[in-house]
Amino acid sequence: MAHNDPDSVSEAKAHECEFYDAAGGDRICSTCGRRIEPLAAVPVDQTRPEVGTVASGEPITLAESLDRRDSALALVDEAAPIPWKLSADRAIVEAARTLSDFMADDVWTILDEWGIPPPPEPRALGPRIQAARRAGIVQATGDFRKSVRSHGTPRYVYTAGRRGPQ
Repeated sequence: MAHNDPDSVSEAKAHECEFYDAAGGDRICSTCGRRIEPLAAVPVDQTRPEVGTVASGEPITLAESLDRRDSALALVDEAAPIPWKLSADRAIVEAARTLSDFMADDVWTILDEWGIPPPPEPRALGPRIQAARRAGIVQATGDFRKSVRSHGTPRYVYTAGRRGPQ
């Protein structure tokens, strides 16, 4: 773990700490004497689990985070061309109708097979799948699969919903 030597802050001498275990479970750097408490001793604030921080460090509640997500999805959806959105909706229905389960990669494959060019915003499929989920056309299975299109990032797996594909 690299950090500045506390005795040399003005000179900002960074070094790679080499910790050894001391009595009481503490870990101490043999170079600077910095003490690290064991992870179990680090208090976790359970009084406000719904509060986190965003990249800027500002505190944010779960409700605010979900509002920001929904606003971003709406902006992405509004930016997508209407003909593309209609094609995406048809491809989602086709995936739900023909596949036992599917993920966004499968919908993209259907769009590719149909010769539908991608939209200007590559995240535009997300809001379309969410709209199909809210309409009951598809439902999330609770499973995830690694996406080929997204560098192996786990993505939701869907199946036909309670209202089924029309």
